Amino acid sequence: MTQEGRELIKPGETQDIFESPLAVIADAGIVAIAEQAERRIDAFNKIKKFALKSTNRQDWVNEGGKPYLQDSGANKIARAFGVSWRLSPPEIQNLDGGHYLITVKGEFAIGGAVIQAVGARASNDPFFTDRYQGEGEKRHKVTMPGSEVDRGDVIKSAVSNCTGNGVKKLLGLMNMTWQDLEDYGAIKQADVQGFQFKGKAPTQAGKPAAKPAEGPAENGAMATEPQVKAIHAILTAMKVSDELGKMQKVAGILGLKEIPTSLAKLTKSQASTVIGALQKEVGGEQ
Repeated sequence: MTQEGRELIKPGETQDIFESPLAVIADAGIVAIAEQAERRIDAFNKIKKFALKSTNRQDWVNEGGKPYLQDSGANKIARAFGVSWRLSPPEIQNLDGGHYLITVKGEFAIGGAVIQAVGARASNDPFFTDRYQGEGEKRHKVTMPGSEVDRGDVIKSAVSNCTGNGVKKLLGLMNMTWQDLEDYGAIKQADVQGFQFKGKAPTQAGKPAAKPAEGPAENGAMATEPQVKAIHAILTAMKVSDELGKMQKVAGILGLKEIPTSLAKLTKSQASTVIGALQKEVGGEQ
């Protein structure tokens, strides 16, 4: 007897389900899924390889023993892969003390893949509010009220934070390992400047925190490469990862009227002052 064109199994009989046409189709489907997954993994590894090749060791920071991609590196990768994005108008949320939080949301796309990311910065972040006044022993930190923080600067930083997060999330670069960097980007952990927290004050990975240089100014000598790396690393450890935020922070410490375009343009004496001020701030000293 048949029912709807199918042969019925009699009581007491068994049938190997793997001999049925349905099982064959399902088995073929599993193979196709596996093959598709393998192609996707290969594609992802190629993306990761070329993405990391477009960066250099200065685009990375050793943060607490893990590699962290700075916004400078994220922007390089975005240009290399033609990542496009669309950002929503900034959202403003009022905070205590006249401060505010700026949130920017965006959609990031490459090919047919589209993801969403968020970036946010608050006006009460120290690099917006902290200014240094006086010279020598009289030099002290002054915290600016929310009314004196430039809202445009906060918005720019929130936008930068959003774009950096979006590019990294879209291309799967959020949780890179040192092995990834070495295998795909030829970047070794030992070549990357980094800081990790031990108590309140940050220390350079495996070394005591560098002390600011003492003595008279160096007659305008330019900042050394280790000084520039140290400033970048300390600011990143303080969660100041975008370039604009870093330059604003440095300008505030030095009392500069114009924001520098690069840390490499600081003098050796200025770099020493910045390092000392940052170490005091992170260490909780007044």
